[in-house]
Amino acid sequence: MSGGLSYDEKRARFCDWLKENGARYPKIQWPSLDTVGGCRGAKAIETINTGEVMMEIPIKLMMSPVHAFADPVVGTCLKSSQDLLRGDVLLTVYIMYEILKGSDSFYEPFIAILPEPGSIVQWTEEELRALQDDSIAYRAHNRRKMLRTTYQKSIVALCERFPDVFNVEQYTHDLFLFAWFCIQARAFGRRLPWTALVPFADCLNHANVATKYDYNIDNNGIFRMMPTGTNSYQQGSEVFNSYGRRPNDNLLLDYGFSLLDNQWDALILPLALPSPTEMNHDIEPFSDAYSIALTEYNYEKKIHNRKKRMLFHMGYHIHNNFNLQRTIFPLDALSFCRLTVMNEQELIKGMCSDLLIYWILRYIYIFYDPTLALYFVCVLCKRVCNGMSSSSNSFNSISLNDVNYHTGMLGLITPGLRVGFSMTRHLPDSILIE
Repeated sequence: MSGGLSYDEKRARFCDWLKENGARYPKIQWPSLDTVGGCRGAKAIETINTGEVMMEIPIKLMMSPVHAFADPVVGTCLKSSQDLLRGDVLLTVYIMYEILKGSDSFYEPFIAILPEPGSIVQWTEEELRALQDDSIAYRAHNRRKMLRTTYQKSIVALCERFPDVFNVEQYTHDLFLFAWFCIQARAFGRRLPWTALVPFADCLNHANVATKYDYNIDNNGIFRMMPTGTNSYQQGSEVFNSYGRRPNDNLLLDYGFSLLDNQWDALILPLALPSPTEMNHDIEPFSDAYSIALTEYNYEKKIHNRKKRMLFHMGYHIHNNFNLQRTIFPLDALSFCRLTVMNEQELIKGMCSDLLIYWILRYIYIFYDPTLALYFVCVLCKRVCNGMSSSSNSFNSISLNDVNYHTGMLGLITPGLRVGFSMTRHLPDSILIE
């Protein structure tokens, strides 16, 4: 193994290994610390134009199921154990096997430069609490449990099936986690026949840019990557790959990092149609007060049932989760909130025909002043961001003073909503959501 070598020596050996085996990336310098985040990445030493192939990696350098099955020692065992090795587990075992071979592995120069993966699945409870997001902490816990189960049912079972080939004392849980997380953080697969590690291609940092890769075009035996669309890399700029349209929770779970201004980030906003106010059962039956309370309750129930029917025509339940994204105006959430604050006259107009129901609710911001609904969405977002209840029952009396237009929370909201907020600044603070 290369444990005694410095990082610079490992890097030089890796680059030599790439070039000796036919890899080409003539306009890219790697590694470079002259990057956007100041961490290890790649830099363009010449301008790379849109559509220009910026790297070529021969297939023989890749780590894939094809290479695993072709191995003279473990290939037959792996091929006959696909009932145990589903999904990425097969490639995980192959990576573990190559790591354990040490300096005898063809891939040792590549394995030696692999950093320790940093998924939040490996974080402590205290570190997870610092995220202040119970949902992502819950997913991290579930992922951790899933990996323990997978190790027992796949890796340990494989070792029991072929004890002479796979020694369970060597194929440890820690080694399994390292190989698994390397795949999650570095592997390619969307445009490949299978998931694979592609040395050097996996050394580029992520950004929301347009890139493309292809594989074995016209049987050329090459993996190629290029910038596409309007994307190009000027001389001296960092060269990125795109890992896909991933929000920060996905990046944290699979890659161990997040982006400060991630255009694919989202906020889950739970909304519910409030139930009618329950009657006060302490009122004396058949009294005037009781008759008034019963009339008011029946009126609220009638309005509530009308709103339920309109929600049904919209395709919603009375409880819904809405996904608020930066680049998409949340018309569905706005329509839901507008229905919640509709008065009787608006409901009567909306119930005239199914056609009106569709148009009013799907394009309600055209037919009705959406101010109240905008307030509703804004305050709910603020409550969710602050870890508070988002039940619409909590908003019987919310004034514009409850909405802080200058908090960082607005960064989670779309440009369209920010336009709506700017318009509502000119309205009196006494308007309430009722």
